[in-house]
Amino acid sequence: LELDFRAAWVRHHDVVGQLLLAMLAVSGQGCKNARPVMARWRAGKLIRKVSPRQWQSPALPELCCSSTSGSSSNSGICGGKDSHWAGLAWQRRSSSSSSGGILPCGATAEGGEIAELAKKELGHGRAEEEAFRSACRVAESMELLSTYSEESHPGHRPGRFAELGPEFEGMEFDGLKWRMQQALGDQDATGEALMTLSEDDRVLATRFEAEGGLGLCLNRAFQVPDNFRAEARSILRTLSGEPGEEEDADIGRLLNLDVDLSSDELKSTAVQRAAVLLQAADLAEEREAVMRNTWSDIEFSGGEVANKELVESLERQFAAQLVRTASARVESRTAAETTTPQSATAEAGVAEEGPPEPEDSSADASDGIFDLILKDCHDARELARFLSPSELTATLNEPRNIGVALDLIGVYLKNYEIDKCDLVLERVVPLCRKRGGTWLIKALDKLCAVRMKQFRAYDALVALKEIEELVPFKPEEGWEFHDIMYRNFAWCYSSLDEAEKCLEYTKKCVEVKKNNGVPATWFDIWDLGKAHARLGQKMQQPDEMKIGYELCARASEIHRTAEPSDRIMLAKILSNVGEVAMGIGDHNFLSGAKQDARNWYAKAEEPLRESYELHAGALGPMKPLAGWQAGTMAHCMVRLERWPEARDYLALALKVECTKDSTTNGSLIELIDRVVNVHQELADLPGMSAYVSDLEGGLRNLRERGWDRRERDVFALLLQRVSTVILLADNGQGHSINKALQCLREAESNLLMFSGSSGFLEEQAVVILQEDDEESKIKNKKFGPQVEDVRQLLAQVRTSIKILEMSGFSDSSPGFGQEPATRFEELDSPTFAPEQSAGSSLEYPSPVDNTASFSRDGLGSLREILKEVNRLPQS
Repeated sequence: LELDFRAAWVRHHDVVGQLLLAMLAVSGQGCKNARPVMARWRAGKLIRKVSPRQWQSPALPELCCSSTSGSSSNSGICGGKDSHWAGLAWQRRSSSSSSGGILPCGATAEGGEIAELAKKELGHGRAEEEAFRSACRVAESMELLSTYSEESHPGHRPGRFAELGPEFEGMEFDGLKWRMQQALGDQDATGEALMTLSEDDRVLATRFEAEGGLGLCLNRAFQVPDNFRAEARSILRTLSGEPGEEEDADIGRLLNLDVDLSSDELKSTAVQRAAVLLQAADLAEEREAVMRNTWSDIEFSGGEVANKELVESLERQFAAQLVRTASARVESRTAAETTTPQSATAEAGVAEEGPPEPEDSSADASDGIFDLILKDCHDARELARFLSPSELTATLNEPRNIGVALDLIGVYLKNYEIDKCDLVLERVVPLCRKRGGTWLIKALDKLCAVRMKQFRAYDALVALKEIEELVPFKPEEGWEFHDIMYRNFAWCYSSLDEAEKCLEYTKKCVEVKKNNGVPATWFDIWDLGKAHARLGQKMQQPDEMKIGYELCARASEIHRTAEPSDRIMLAKILSNVGEVAMGIGDHNFLSGAKQDARNWYAKAEEPLRESYELHAGALGPMKPLAGWQAGTMAHCMVRLERWPEARDYLALALKVECTKDSTTNGSLIELIDRVVNVHQELADLPGMSAYVSDLEGGLRNLRERGWDRRERDVFALLLQRVSTVILLADNGQGHSINKALQCLREAESNLLMFSGSSGFLEEQAVVILQEDDEESKIKNKKFGPQVEDVRQLLAQVRTSIKILEMSGFSDSSPGFGQEPATRFEELDSPTFAPEQSAGSSLEYPSPVDNTASFSRDGLGSLREILKEVNRLPQS
C-alpha cells in the first residue's frame, strides 16, 4: 500500500496515526490485496475533520492511494490489462523520489514515523504540493474510469436517444453508412419508394444514399401530424355537405360508429374527433420539430465538393418546405373567408388562430434566411417577393420550419459556414425565445456552438448558464441531457483557459452516467485525457501529461473500432494525441533532455499526419479544420527541424485562415510570425511573396467582419506584420514600398483612434481591476497577441513610415491590393526530408474536386495541393 501524507497533520500526528492504522486494518470488499480507492478517499475525508484550524497548508489535504492489484472481469482502465494506469503517477513519483515520502507496499508505520514523513513532505515546498495535487487528480479520474465501455458513445447511433422517425422507413444503417432496404431481394421495392418522390427528392435520396437517403427528404418528414390533419380535414369536408341519409352513412363509416345514431349526434362526435386529431397533430409536429437532428447527424465526410452539393440540396429542401407551408397558410385563410358561418364556427372550435405576428422592425433590411441563406433557391426568392415581412415571419414560426432551421445550423456548423449560422440564429433565436421551454434551450445550444466556433467562448458560457437555469429536470431524471451540457461546459472552460473547471465538468459527465448505471465511453476517456494533459502542462507536471497522452491514445483505439464511420472525430482525437506528445517533448526540451524531447516529437508525427489526412480527405484542404491541422502539423515539423515541410503546411494554414468565416486578428499574427521564422531558417525571405495576395484577402475578410473596429490596436499590429511581409518579399527592389506604406498608414490611423479613447479605456480598466470575482476575471480574459504598449507601437509605425517615405520608391510602386509578381507555384520546389517513405504516393485533386486522397505512407508533395488550391476561385 502506497501512502502520501501532508505536513498539515504534524501537530496531531498521534491521533492521525491511530486513525490511519485503524482504518487500514479494515478489509475492503472486492479487492484482494488493498482497500478500494473510494474507501481510502473516505478515510482522507475523515482525517480532514480532526482539526481543520491546525492545517498549515493553504490547500485542503487529500489522502489518495492507488491500487495496483488486479480486478474482476468487469475491469476498466484501472484494472485488468490497464491496471498499471491506476497508480502510474504514484509509481513514477516513488521511483524518482528518495526522500522516503512514500511508504512501500506492506510497510508498517507508527504515529511518530508518520509525523516524520509529514515533516519531510513539508520541506518539498510548492513543487511537491503541486505534484501531490496532480496525483490526487489522476487517482480520482482513474477511479471514475474503473469501468468503461468499448462500444459507441450513447447518442451517437442513428436516432440518438430517440427512435428513428418514419422518414427512414425503407432505409437501414450497417454501422458505416445508410442504404435502401430490399424486400426479399425484390428490386422493385426500392423503385416504388423512389417513384413517390419528386425529382429533387429522388436525386437527393440516390446521390446521398450513404448519408441518409430517403430520410433526408423533408417530404417524408412530419408524416404523423400530416396524417392526423388529413383525417381531420376529411371529417370536416364531409360535415360541410348537405345533411341527408347518405352523408350520415359516410360520417358513420369515417368514424367507425353505428349509423343508427341521430344526425346531430354523429356530427357532434365528428367535430370532437376532428378537434382531437388537430390537437394531436399540433403536439406531434411540435415534438418532432424540436427533437429534429436528422441533417445535423450527417457526417459530411465525402469531400469538399460533395459536401457543398449536399448542403445546397438540403437548402433547396428547406426552401420547398417553406413554400408548401406558406401555400397551406394562404389556402387555409382563403377557405376560412369563404366558409359558411356554421362551418367557420366548427373550425374555430377546432383550432384558434393566435394573434398576428407584429411587423418586423427591420423590414427594410434583408431577411437573413429568405434573402441571403436561400437566395439561390428560386422558390424562396419568389416567396419573399410576394409575402409581407410579417407573413414571412409567421411562416418561419411554424414548428416544422423552426425545427428544420435549427437542424440546418448543425449542417452549417459541420461545414464551417459560420456566417450562415449567424444569419439563421439572428432570425430564429427571437422566435424560440417567444416560445420558451425546450425551443429556447435548443436555440441556446446552437448559439453556444456557433459562438465557440467564432472564438467567443465567454458568450457561449453565458448561453450555457442560461440553459442550466432552464432545464426542468434533475440529472437523475435525464442523464443524457446533462451529459451533453456538462461536456459543453468543459469545452467552454477549456477555451477560456480554466483547466480546473474543465476537469471538474468533465468528471461530472462520467459521474452522471455512472450514477445512472451507464459506463464511461471513449468520449469520457478522451476528455479526461485532454483535461489532465492541459493541467499537467499548466502546473509543470510531466507525469500527469503522460497520463493524458495514454488516455487520449486509448480513446483513439476504442473509437477506431466502435465508430468507424466517424472519420472527423477520429481525426480530432488523433490531433490531441499528437499535441500532447509535443507538449511532453517541449517540457523535456526546456528541462535539458533534448534527446527525450526529439523522441516525443517523433512520436507526435504519426497521429498528427493521419489526422491531417483524415481532415483534408473528408472535408477538403481549404476547410478550417484541415487548415488548423496543417498548422499543428507545421509545429511538429518545426520541432523536428524539417523546414520545407513546415513551410508548405504553414502555407496551407495561412491560406485557410485568410478565407474562413471565423478568422481573427490574433490568429493571423501568430501564423505570420511562424511563416517568417520558417523562411528565415530556409534563407528564403523573397519567397514571402507567395503570401501577399492571401494576406490582402485576409485583411478584407477581417474588415468585413468588423475586427478592424473591434480590436483597433491588435488590427494595427497585424497591419505592421503584413507590411513586414511585403517588404521581405520585395527583397530590396523597392517595388512594394507603396503597399507597405498603405498598411502602415492604416495602422497609424487605427492606433490614433484607439489612443483617442484611452481615457475611457483607462476608466474601464480601473473598474475591471476592482471586480475580483471569478465571473469578471473570466469575462475579461484576453487571448492571442495583444498590444502591451500602444504608444510604443505607434512610435515604431511612424518611424517605419518616415524611413519608407525617404526611400524615394513610394510613388512608383503598385498600390496595395494588386496581385504579387510571384505566385507560390512559381517558386522553386525544395525536396522533402529523407524521412518520407520512398513509396509514398498522393492522388492529387482534380480541378473539379479539391479534396485530396492520401495514402498512409505520407503526404507526398504538399506543393501540388497548394497549386490546385491556388487555382480555385476564392469566395
